[in-house]
Amino acid sequence: MTTNDPSNRDLSKRLLRRLLETTPLLLLWCALLFYYFAGANWWPSWPSRIENPNPERRVIDPEAPPFPVLVDGVDWRSGLKIGAHWQTVRATCTACHSAKLITQNRATRQGWEDMLRWMQAEQGLPDLGEREGPILDYLSTYYAPETIGRRRVLAVEQWYELPE
Repeated sequence: MTTNDPSNRDLSKRLLRRLLETTPLLLLWCALLFYYFAGANWWPSWPSRIENPNPERRVIDPEAPPFPVLVDGVDWRSGLKIGAHWQTVRATCTACHSAKLITQNRATRQGWEDMLRWMQAEQGLPDLGEREGPILDYLSTYYAPETIGRRRVLAVEQWYELPE
């Protein structure tokens, strides 16, 4: 096939026509993407989407304390009580579920161990190895059953029978 071949010229014409047909659409897409990602910030008279509208208020405080931030002995991110091995518990347990699942439950050491066995049997939790002991220690210490419930037991002096 040579450059003067009529079939080659037809192909070149078709490609050029196709390019000219799609160029305006391609330019429109490029302009829309440019406006979306940089246009509002690039054009000087438009307000910036990433600027802080209140420069007196710092968005990121360089004086902020390093993580974790404690509030009344509780890690503010996870809600877990700070104590021995709490970071092991946070790293291991919150890899699969929220820390709320821990903080809303109470159990003895045996109860927590039963929950771990259930997670291993039913939920695919791998063997914890040497981490299991410290995790159970933490959970049974800080999330043990409490003697105080939501309300005191009602003191009933006299029971009566309801009519049937």
